[in-house]
Amino acid sequence: MENRAEGDVADGIGSLQDGPSSGISMGAPRSAAGAIILPDAAAVPMMPLTMGMEPKLDAGTPVPGTLKIPYVLTRGTWWIAPYISMGPVRGQWKGNGANDLIDAEDWRSSTQGGLLAGLTWQSGWSVSAGLGLSRIHSSFEYKGTNGTEEYTAVDTTWTPTPYADTPYTLYTWTIDSLVGTRPGATVQRDSRNQYTTVQVPLTLSWHTAIRRFNYGAFGGISAWIPTKRSGLTLVRPAPDALPSVADLSDPSTDARIQAQIHGRLGLSVGYSISEFLGIYAEPMVSTPLMVFDKEATPWLTQPALQLRLQYEFPSTR
Repeated sequence: MENRAEGDVADGIGSLQDGPSSGISMGAPRSAAGAIILPDAAAVPMMPLTMGMEPKLDAGTPVPGTLKIPYVLTRGTWWIAPYISMGPVRGQWKGNGANDLIDAEDWRSSTQGGLLAGLTWQSGWSVSAGLGLSRIHSSFEYKGTNGTEEYTAVDTTWTPTPYADTPYTLYTWTIDSLVGTRPGATVQRDSRNQYTTVQVPLTLSWHTAIRRFNYGAFGGISAWIPTKRSGLTLVRPAPDALPSVADLSDPSTDARIQAQIHGRLGLSVGYSISEFLGIYAEPMVSTPLMVFDKEATPWLTQPALQLRLQYEFPSTR
């Protein structure tokens, strides 16, 4: 493009700056001085600007462009998930007076259900807390004596005594009695015991996704708070007395069923049904870590398979 003097264009469009010729001919008409005469500005198409071919413009000249908004990751995704789990129970009674209970009670299975809520970050880490109920099943069978009972033993003897200066003999009948105690009658009692507890799990987990599948692991702790129980158990009225059968709801058994802290570990495999809904299968194991009483208490390990339906709330960011 050739240089031209300022004022050669009558329509008021700003002049181009002096500079070397670009060698590009736009086919526009020229003035008498040889300068290019530009048509009205509204008729000139605006070409997109690319790197390396930006023209040199006067200050204040508008330049078309696209506003670039930086992509921002969400801080985390909130979710809520109902869950159920089932599995066997392994363990035994521990503490004072546990020997009789170990032989009498056989642990069977457990069922659990509740609700979890948590927060998952883009890194895959997640924290959650929940509230649920657990029911542990066992079978009780005891064959023994029903305490002690009193008895009276009677012994009689005849004592002959010759009568003086006669051919006759006198006989004296002596009755001896003894009152004592002995084991009671033999009894056999059995029942199906149930222990209901409130569980409050706190969990830290991590997962990664491959297409619609999610894989991960988790661990944490859970408060184990006993509530209702039903069935039969054994008690000793005195340390040196024989055990006797009592109902689990008896106040004498309250001390042995105390709150515990359990540890939880497991793996997680999930499938995304939709953008916000997923289903997870989680094999896990729970075992006691701490108990708050030295009396006989159940010390139970619970492997289980947990099924969880998770809904993720849409992010607002």
